[in-house]
Amino acid sequence: MSPTLVALALAALTPDPLIAGKPFVLRGGTETVTALAVSPDGKAVAAGSRDKTVRVWSLPEGALLRSVPGGEGQINALAFSPDGARLAIGDSGFQVRVVDVASGEVTTSLAHPSPVSGLDFSPDGTLLAVAGQTDSGAVYALADGKRRYEVRGRTVTFSGDGRQLLAGNGAGSLLVIDVKSGKAKKTIATAPHLPWATWTRDGKLIVSWNGTEADVHLWTPAGKAAGVLPGPGKTGFGGAGAPVVRGFAMTADGATAVTGCGDGLVRVWDVKAKTVRKTLPSETVSSVALSSDGAWLVVSDGALVKLWRLAE
Repeated sequence: MSPTLVALALAALTPDPLIAGKPFVLRGGTETVTALAVSPDGKAVAAGSRDKTVRVWSLPEGALLRSVPGGEGQINALAFSPDGARLAIGDSGFQVRVVDVASGEVTTSLAHPSPVSGLDFSPDGTLLAVAGQTDSGAVYALADGKRRYEVRGRTVTFSGDGRQLLAGNGAGSLLVIDVKSGKAKKTIATAPHLPWATWTRDGKLIVSWNGTEADVHLWTPAGKAAGVLPGPGKTGFGGAGAPVVRGFAMTADGATAVTGCGDGLVRVWDVKAKTVRKTLPSETVSSVALSSDGAWLVVSDGALVKLWRLAE
């Protein structure tokens, strides 16, 4: 049996039941899960793998809704459209596909100039921001697939009103970009911290991290440091030797955040208090995701996807 057929067979297995205090485990993929996303309504979760495939399951049942065949490379980024009907898939093979979740049809295919590292739909669903691992990002119009303008970022996140785009780049800066013009309205210098970043829906809190540090940094829209969610071991920009942040996610209101670290633990944070509310085990976490209301936490653990129910 081919690796793809094995992956689909595993994905179709009945998931482990949800037990209080234990994760709901979805068995899928022949290799490490490298990207996760939860639909805006919290009713579906998508996982992309190093084996180039993507699977979508229902929440809370864990039923397999859709399997998407492999693209050009490892899946690096996933994003649901605001209505949950489409799923954007970015891979290491310089390709972005937008798939209709119900039918599995590819509605848009984009060639990007670098391996994809981040994706985000505009709130009205008409634009797709794509980040590249070499800071080669862009904003595309989904109606015709044309590139509107370039963005210097390896992460990209629209504001809740769709007027601004936040980009974090490997040059050590955060860019707040006017979506209509594509021009940077503000540049926030963060070096030596080289940020991956996101922000709250209202744009009042910017959060940054990267794969070489243990801490997560908080910023105001004006660029002032607003605190740190301290990682295990050494802290600060020079946190060498400490287990680093491998995955980060935050609720839409910024009240709750999750970090997956190299020490095999996932931490659920009260962002305002800057304290850990809960710690969960995950031996090889590489990606985490949260539903917008914070009810569901999704963690990749090798080839497994673990779902934790955080709130009823």
